[in-house]
Amino acid sequence: MKGHAAIAVTLMAALAGCGTPESGTPTLRAYLSSEPASLNAVTQGDFNTEIIAKLVGDTLVDFDARLNIVPRLADSWDVEGDGRRVVFHLHPGVNWHDGVPFTADDVAFTLEKVLDPASLAAGKRPYFETVTGWQVLDDNTVEISRNEPYARAVEVWAMLPILARHVYAGQDFLEAAANRSPVGTGPYRFVEWQAGSSLELAANPDYFGPRPGIPRIIFRPLPDPATRVAALLAGDLDFTSLRPVDRERIQADPDLSRRVRITQVERLFVWYIAWNQDGSNPFFTDPRVRRAMTQALDREGFVRDVLQGAGQVATSLVHPAMWSFRADIEPWPFDRRAAAGLLDAAGWEDHDGDGLRDRNGTPFSFTLLMPVGNQELIRAMTLLQESLRTLGVEMAIHKLEYNLYRADRDAGRFAAMAGGWVLDTDPDCYDFWHSSQARGSGINYASYKDAEVDTLCAEARRLVDRDERAAMYGRVQEIIHRDQPNTFLAYRDTLLGLSRRLQGVEGSPRSVWGSYPGPLNWRLEAETP
Repeated sequence: MKGHAAIAVTLMAALAGCGTPESGTPTLRAYLSSEPASLNAVTQGDFNTEIIAKLVGDTLVDFDARLNIVPRLADSWDVEGDGRRVVFHLHPGVNWHDGVPFTADDVAFTLEKVLDPASLAAGKRPYFETVTGWQVLDDNTVEISRNEPYARAVEVWAMLPILARHVYAGQDFLEAAANRSPVGTGPYRFVEWQAGSSLELAANPDYFGPRPGIPRIIFRPLPDPATRVAALLAGDLDFTSLRPVDRERIQADPDLSRRVRITQVERLFVWYIAWNQDGSNPFFTDPRVRRAMTQALDREGFVRDVLQGAGQVATSLVHPAMWSFRADIEPWPFDRRAAAGLLDAAGWEDHDGDGLRDRNGTPFSFTLLMPVGNQELIRAMTLLQESLRTLGVEMAIHKLEYNLYRADRDAGRFAAMAGGWVLDTDPDCYDFWHSSQARGSGINYASYKDAEVDTLCAEARRLVDRDERAAMYGRVQEIIHRDQPNTFLAYRDTLLGLSRRLQGVEGSPRSVWGSYPGPLNWRLEAETP
């Protein structure tokens, strides 16, 4: 009873002060796994910002539920020179939510900001850094030029919500009011953001695309999965991801099963640990040590016992659903004896007999950084911590609220860092593995550097032939498997619990929010007593 009481108190605190839906206005009760630092998707690359940005704003193109490219702000496009030149023909008659017409100049402004180092757009810039120019041909036509072929010249625009030049005019881009109260062209209008409490959107009656089926959405920041599940079961949330234990509980209770339906969706997502190789710690520049870390963790047991089969052991950032996945690369097996041998070979032995491995007088003791909230990831890190202890390695676990975690992660203030990654639809590895994308420049958080990987990642994105690209990305997967700059835990499927009143939700590997029109097709039915 104490556990249930604690959850109830936490839930009441999380939902307090959020208000109630207006009488007669059907309202989707949604959540954010962490509160965004900003709603500017150029400067912020986190998943929660992207959710809001693509409801309030629009991209030129988007992905449907089957990962096909579909029009959004762009009605059509012409591609020349294997992506060196793309001309987008924009949907006419689109207005910003303040009534100002949307034009090709807004596309140019957004691109200017992505390429401006002062914008801190490290998560977006790698996709656009070969752009050498752009030209506004007329209000509804814009031309983008690159200095080399690029296979993803159209697709990458699905990642970039377009910003309004007039809204940011005369303001500091990083501190502009629109970063907290955005003006978009999208299917929902921004209404209100009460920090720490709720974020409200209302359907845009003038939207040029498919009309939203739900008039109103209220998001609440609920970082704790148990709190989210409690809210779903109490009728205060319309859907959330579930843990396997939650699925068991719901399926075993006829009343809960009547109110909540469950679906499992394959998702482009991986849990991983990045080992910092920038020389700031004495441990992880040696690939033998990194592989020892991988083999010290029982990943098969984690998938079987913790995820209860909702996923599979991962080998890289390339998901099995992707066309370049190397199925012949077997995950390193859980083997403490092999891990001990690798540590011995790297010079990490217990020289002083205190039970802790050391080298040149330095004990093998480090701290792993991770975000709070996800009990599955916490359990995996606890399993690793216990396993390493038997090998004479001490690992402390430092859990931080997401925005603090992200600041340390991006600055490279860690020896090891655990997290999750929403994978791309394309195996382009440049932003994650190229040495130019290490700390301060991109998202190569491990500061991994390998000359052959640099060449392969740079060359493969210039090609358009899928077989040629697959061969190059296959070789990258071999090298990453050998070097283990990251330990990849598991490709994690999504278990979704949905209230019976929420209908029309279609699963997508990019998440329920990650397809178009996707959420616009959702609808709310009258609740049954």
